[in-house]
Amino acid sequence: MDLLKSWLQGHSYETHYRPVPIQEHLVYDGNVYPAGSTASLLKAVTKLDTRSQNSQQPLQRLRVIRPSPHKEFKDPVLNAVVALANETARAGYGVLVFSSSRAGCESDAVLISRVLPAFEEADLVVQEKRLDLLSDLRSLPTGLDPKLGESIPSGVAFHHAGLTTEERELVAKAYDDGTLKVCVATCSLAAGINLPARRVILHNARMGRDLVGPAMLRQMRGRAGRKGKDEVGETYLCCRQNDLEAVVDLMHADLPEISSCLISDSRRIQR
Repeated sequence: MDLLKSWLQGHSYETHYRPVPIQEHLVYDGNVYPAGSTASLLKAVTKLDTRSQNSQQPLQRLRVIRPSPHKEFKDPVLNAVVALANETARAGYGVLVFSSSRAGCESDAVLISRVLPAFEEADLVVQEKRLDLLSDLRSLPTGLDPKLGESIPSGVAFHHAGLTTEERELVAKAYDDGTLKVCVATCSLAAGINLPARRVILHNARMGRDLVGPAMLRQMRGRAGRKGKDEVGETYLCCRQNDLEAVVDLMHADLPEISSCLISDSRRIQR
């Protein structure tokens, strides 16, 4: 690469500037911890590990997400996802939730919709837009998906490859214009469509059964913060105990190195 730069008489620059700053968090066992620096990440691993319970200085948590009395939210990870999405939408902001599977997207969307204000409580203009969205989806050859029909009235929808192109476009547009407050998606949304949000919530850091890579994680977290609408973006990565160390390593992993094809033996820039 240095040789190529000398040939082109070019310079390289590196910047970490973002128009909207991001506050990153790790959610573990109903507790929210700061996860924005090497020290805090390593501290999270050390202090939260059950082998280090005798440590003299407990990790400083930012907040606690209260357990839900409802049986369907008994799982602390699911409860955290739903609670964080609920408070964001009720505050009037958009939220993206990333799930590891299509089934997970649909399940999360339905559960989140059940805790949000009912359709009748929404502004009349918003009600009309949601009814129009339902009508547009119903008019498609595939008809209205029953789970979208259940979640959209409360301002929630899901977005994954199991939907048709027309369905995905309608959902994305409705989220972007504020008709929908919550969009639950697989990680493919992070790399394919520019839909920013005030808060990005990762149900976990997996794509199917495997952990996502550092580049994809940055893509998902990078959706937080909408320039011109939000003063700050927030990300919350939820994980379980058996994933904790791997997730923290992933959150702070370096991006894989890239190399130019213009300096290989088979492809070399001539002039």
